[in-house]
Amino acid sequence: DILKKRICEYPDNPKMYERFVAGGVAGGFAQTVIYPLEIAKTRLALASTGEYRGILDCLRSIVRQRGFGALYKGWSASVIGIIPYAGVDLMVYNTIKDMRAKQRSRIFGHQQHKQKQPSGFEILLTGSVSSICGQVI
Repeated sequence: DILKKRICEYPDNPKMYERFVAGGVAGGFAQTVIYPLEIAKTRLALASTGEYRGILDCLRSIVRQRGFGALYKGWSASVIGIIPYAGVDLMVYNTIKDMRAKQRSRIFGHQQHKQKQPSGFEILLTGSVSSICGQVI
């Protein structure tokens, strides 16, 4: 939503490409933040027992031995893959979510009815469809 306000001309009614850009930027940012943890997770999984005392010890060890840049080795390939995936995933998810909200609003009007909110199944289905679309891209 923060990115939508910065990227979209009309944040309450974003265009498809604006949704894609906002999703791609959000995905790239998220990947940048968590990438060092992915590096540490891989190192911990491959390390012999007792080599590291935990995730922080692993991160410190990587920085001490190879420098801060080692935490981001391979990052560019990862981000190149995540930007289109996250862009499509979030674009499709938010488009379907907004479409269904408008449909529910038309059906139920201004009634205080619990069906104005999406059901758990609808959220699951919307997320599944959007993730599949993101994976195909």
